[in-house]
Amino acid sequence: MATIGYTAKLQVKKGTAFEDVSPEVVTIQLPAIEVSSVESTHLNVTDGFKTYLPGLKNSGVLSFEANYTKDAYTLLDGIRGKLKEGTTEIEWKITAPDEDAGATPSTFTPQTFQFKGFVMKTEVGFEPEGVSKIKCEVQVVGKVTVA
Repeated sequence: MATIGYTAKLQVKKGTAFEDVSPEVVTIQLPAIEVSSVESTHLNVTDGFKTYLPGLKNSGVLSFEANYTKDAYTLLDGIRGKLKEGTTEIEWKITAPDEDAGATPSTFTPQTFQFKGFVMKTEVGFEPEGVSKIKCEVQVVGKVTVA
């Protein structure tokens, strides 16, 4: 059965606990895990087709959008600032409702996606008649753990 994402959360680890990136996250796009392909064609191919082997995995990019708040921007700017200190070990957690785990929304067992990553891009847009937004992209480093 399909579910809607209004209870999804995006958090970042500060100290020993996870903290919401913003109370007003609007969209979260999970990282798309890809596997590269390595050509393995050899001279004894008889059917004229190339052959391939699976290569390394790439955990992709987390992208999200939130309504602009000073606190959210300050948090993201601080995370980006850690790159200057040589820190890329920022832990992120996405919590999404898992419809299959419970019979009603009040009994959902949340599914989580945890990974390390660094902020690659942060954009802020202001317009005269619209909600100001923060758009952010996080490069995932290593494996995404799903629980």
